[in-house]
Amino acid sequence: MKFLFYLLIFYFLFRLISRLFLFYLKNNIKSRNYNFQQEKKMKKEGDVSVDKVPKKKKQSSEKLGEYVDYEEVDE
Repeated sequence: MKFLFYLLIFYFLFRLISRLFLFYLKNNIKSRNYNFQQEKKMKKEGDVSVDKVPKKKKQSSEKLGEYVDYEEVDE
């Protein structure tokens, strides 16, 4: 009997806490979206912004030297 009682209490507490957490999460996402939209509106037309830096290129093969194709010679 105690087990069922504790289980019900745990269930209702979990529901309450999860609702509060989801409410907080929803408001947090809304505020981030609102801030993003405000930043987008503040930029003047024609302004250029870079959001991503391109990856560095690999070293060129010129520094490694010249490739020489060879054949085995029987002596």
